[in-house]
Amino acid sequence: MKICNLASEFEALMLKLKTDETVDDVNKLLEAFRKSVHYCELENEVIGKINKAVTECLELEEFYQIVCDELHKIIDWDRVSIAVFEEELGIVTAFVLTKGFKTKIFPERRNYPYKGSILEKIFETKEPVIIDNTAKNMLETDETHHKEGTHSRMAYPLKLDGKIVGSINFSSHKLNAFRKDQCRLLGKIAPILSMTVENSLEKEILANISNVLASKFKPENLYQQVCEELNKLINWDRVSIAVFEEASGIVTAFMLTKGYKTKNFREKRSYAYKGSILEKIIKDEEPVIIEDTSKNILETDKIHFSEGIRSRLSYPLRFKGEIIGCINFSSKTENNFSKKNFKILSLIAPILSFMLENTKLFSKASKFQKDYKELTKTVDNPWF
Repeated sequence: MKICNLASEFEALMLKLKTDETVDDVNKLLEAFRKSVHYCELENEVIGKINKAVTECLELEEFYQIVCDELHKIIDWDRVSIAVFEEELGIVTAFVLTKGFKTKIFPERRNYPYKGSILEKIFETKEPVIIDNTAKNMLETDETHHKEGTHSRMAYPLKLDGKIVGSINFSSHKLNAFRKDQCRLLGKIAPILSMTVENSLEKEILANISNVLASKFKPENLYQQVCEELNKLINWDRVSIAVFEEASGIVTAFMLTKGYKTKNFREKRSYAYKGSILEKIIKDEEPVIIEDTSKNILETDKIHFSEGIRSRLSYPLRFKGEIIGCINFSSKTENNFSKKNFKILSLIAPILSFMLENTKLFSKASKFQKDYKELTKTVDNPWF
């Protein structure tokens, strides 16, 4: 019960006392008032400690442990996780936070179908979901939870820039363990959790890309792996890397992945530099977003529109301070990209630029080796 409501009732009871009401009624109301004040104080304390944890540069697992410990003071749960919808795969990835699961570390996870999940319900309703009794099978996933001993559930949406990116999920072995008033507290910490979800994915992507670079993959396979990692944060339908060949005045676009007929980095297509997105990047020295290709902001938009592409994003690749090319993302959806995508790309761009330069050297070395072999075939003694 809200404090303002309690205060009103208390005032009403005091008026009644002047007539024939008993002191017991007042004592009951006072007790409820004290509990409400204590709850508000505890809620403020929890929010304060979580905000403090954000500023302490803790490891991600340690931060989430603090969040869970603090939330447990107000919300009685048996297990908790953060769920993220991976649209490309059509699955939900649940990052395990704490007790009740076999794993306790945030990066460890389990996947399940998006359809019938509590996260799907959140996307539909745009609001928190409370399941009082999983035995009633309100959602398809309730049966699985019921078999695991979970009898009630609560999920609260996590949003970034007004868009739902996931949810924090609570489960309990008890029936009716969760209440709507607990959503007030979750509403205050949800923005913090939303940011950490994105940061954790960025951290994971960078770690995975570092592992890819340390591997012995061929250049084309390296780019394929990098693109797959980026797809976890940037939703696109096709991607390429473009390089300006100044001597010929053309742009060479190396096809990296889906949406093109070719998937090999060395397979490419060329087009005029003038009117290209790379020309605009080199001119403005900043990333370019085309929200709607039908508006023909660039000359090449018309071609992309005819191919079913409705929006584009290009990010400059620099080496030794000079723009040597760009990475291009295309989508069949209008307004698919935004400036928030720049953050992860700013972290990845130096790696891609370095890879691009290495790929050029690799190509030159391969050509030199091939030419040398051809030369030795025409000379009796190659040492003269």
